[in-house]
Amino acid sequence: MKESISVSKKNTGKMTTVALLTAIGIIIPMISPIKIAFGPFSWTLGSHIAIDMALFISPASAAFVALATSFGFLMAGFPLPVVFRAVSHLLFTLVGAYTLQRSNEFVLNPWKRTLFNAGINSLHGLGEMIVIHCFVTAGLTSLDGQYGYWASLFILFGVSSLFHGMMDFELGYLFLKYLNKHLPYKFPRFPIK
Repeated sequence: MKESISVSKKNTGKMTTVALLTAIGIIIPMISPIKIAFGPFSWTLGSHIAIDMALFISPASAAFVALATSFGFLMAGFPLPVVFRAVSHLLFTLVGAYTLQRSNEFVLNPWKRTLFNAGINSLHGLGEMIVIHCFVTAGLTSLDGQYGYWASLFILFGVSSLFHGMMDFELGYLFLKYLNKHLPYKFPRFPIK
């Protein structure tokens, strides 16, 4: 009986945390005062933090928050290429969450955490580049750049996503480091208790 209550409390805590991260992921694109958008390109500070925090719960939780964040971009009125770029976050989210599920102690080492961060956010940039290339190829958006199509695609969606995603991951990590010490619910894949 006592074990059943403990499991129930744990599941309730997990569901509540995922719900809060989902709400944050939806609302950030809608209210963020720091965002840049032109054509298929957009940059919204903090838009990945909820996803990055969900990586430390479970792959299913992280995927759910990533999809919900995409809905936030849709509700905020962003163009479809931006919304589908957000959907592409499933790629780096699932790889990151499954990696943390297998082993998570490495995030305590700043160098290893940075390598992990660079790895998943390289996938992040690749996913966004593929989405935009598909939209441009289908004639649904254009990408005009003074440096040529491929250079613009690589810089605006590959490199930009890499650095933006890395900043948000590190912010999410710092938030988790603080929250995990002060909240009753602990993120199961976060190594600092």
